[in-house]
Amino acid sequence: MQKVAAAKRATSGKANLALDLVGYDDDVSAAMAYVFGDTFICDDKESAAAVAYNKNIGVKSVTLQGDVYDPSGTLSGGAAPSGSGILVKVQELRAIEKELSVHRNALEQVKAELNGAKKAIDQYKKDKRELDLKQHEVKLLEEQVNGSNATKVGQRLDEY
Repeated sequence: MQKVAAAKRATSGKANLALDLVGYDDDVSAAMAYVFGDTFICDDKESAAAVAYNKNIGVKSVTLQGDVYDPSGTLSGGAAPSGSGILVKVQELRAIEKELSVHRNALEQVKAELNGAKKAIDQYKKDKRELDLKQHEVKLLEEQVNGSNATKVGQRLDEY
């Protein structure tokens, strides 16, 4: 962990531990640790050299272009691929996965709000139906009262 922190400081965050950039299942973690070890992936050759040749870090580093810097003093390169390297693609994929996770969380929050709104709408419709029914009952009762014999007698008495 000290080497990771030192590498981040020495490169202004342009170096990442290779194991952190590759997704893998727990059952192959020992094999992945063996393959990638303490290797750092660096954004550029200056960062890779800073990681490999710094006495406080001193571990193998690889640039995004594929150049390998070894603390023993060797530098190897090769024909850099014309397209992006696999580790660049892995970094891009991890960034997209993080963004997807953020959007999924936002979607779940919106779904929860929508469910709450649907419940409120359903309650409103139920209450509105009950109100309409009660208003209709009142109207029928008023008509019944107005048509009753007692009301008619009362009206005739008022006329005299």
